[in-house]
Amino acid sequence: MKNIGELEEKIAGLMRETKKNPESSEGHFELACALLDDGNESGAVKEFNRVLELDKDRGYYSIINYKLGLFYYREQGYDKAIKKFEKSAEYIFAYKEIDCPKQVLAKKLYFTLGSFLILRLFHGEHSFPEKFRELRKAKECFCKSIGAGSFDIKLVEKIFEVDCMIDDEWNKADKEWDIFKWYNE
Repeated sequence: MKNIGELEEKIAGLMRETKKNPESSEGHFELACALLDDGNESGAVKEFNRVLELDKDRGYYSIINYKLGLFYYREQGYDKAIKKFEKSAEYIFAYKEIDCPKQVLAKKLYFTLGSFLILRLFHGEHSFPEKFRELRKAKECFCKSIGAGSFDIKLVEKIFEVDCMIDDEWNKADKEWDIFKWYNE
């Protein structure tokens, strides 16, 4: 970890560099990361969004949308966070392996997205089809997380928990609507 003076110096240097070369997605990305390290989240978000505008080959899209998703989560914006995580997943193929290897980012991304899909269910009213769809998407994310990295018992447990939640939703729907009786008549 850099001391405060070094970090302030680095930020000042990166700001000068981005003024000289305002179309450099790399420069704006480095500045955003330094601002984030300094605790300046609003400045980091502004710079990350600037990189999204400049990044023609989309190499930064996955990591930036992942980081923006985490920021929006802290702001209690589940819907916005999930949209950013989904955008991150959409561009994982183009990821430049900036902060961490693609496999590590993919594993973290899919685990986080699956978790947030479940969290969103507990923060609002959802119909049975919405709950079922979200739970299936969450399970798919946890399975992708396993596929992206080494075996992890926590992920297997998450998949089991989601399967139990799906079963619970089916049982609630059956009790409420008597689906199976209606179907068999």
